[in-house]
Amino acid sequence: MSGALTERPAPAPKALIFDVDGTLYHHTPVRLRLAGQLLAQLIRRPRSGTRTIRALRAYRRALEDLRNTQESDSVLDVSVELRRLASRATGIPVDEIERYVNAWMLRAPLPLLARARRAHVVEVCAAARSRRIQLAACSDYPAAAKLDGLGLSGFFDVVVTAQDADVGRVKPHPRGLHIVLARLGVAAHDAWYVGDRADVDDGAARAAGVTSVILSRRYTMAHLLQDISR
Repeated sequence: MSGALTERPAPAPKALIFDVDGTLYHHTPVRLRLAGQLLAQLIRRPRSGTRTIRALRAYRRALEDLRNTQESDSVLDVSVELRRLASRATGIPVDEIERYVNAWMLRAPLPLLARARRAHVVEVCAAARSRRIQLAACSDYPAAAKLDGLGLSGFFDVVVTAQDADVGRVKPHPRGLHIVLARLGVAAHDAWYVGDRADVDDGAARAAGVTSVILSRRYTMAHLLQDISR
């Protein structure tokens, strides 16, 4: 059913669009490793470590706040807006927020991603390509380097993020998915959007008119592999 949360979607799609963080890899082990690294910094340099943690928390909170305050259809510079909101909340200068985000949210996770990759995700991508199902990523965060770190970049035809100049909106706003569909040349009813958050990813899928597939303990990548292989 187009745009509906489902655990066994049908018929098979012409395009699979994936969220990245929490969908192609498990968040928890990556976050635990990064938390350990941040704790080590906090012990070595308490002032710098505390400031870093404040900045990262404010940046993540800014993203969640932005989801609920997208009142118009105008395009934002999402990166700039998130840094501005985090700076306003903490008093930490914008350029400093940017350094922490680049270091800890964009670069530091990359060596950790391959080990945290979801089971069967490579098989899903390979099966999709063998069946001429196009693959795309649609994420709120920069995604290309993460796909490289996951060893998956060669599978993806299109990668779109909220921080791209022509998107400028975070999920559940559907603009990112609309742009993916246009670049793939696929109608909304022929695409599935695979995510891990019902509140965000399902909302974006519904708004864009695509079939929503939310991963959970009851519906895993193994189930998705079965569904596209029928």
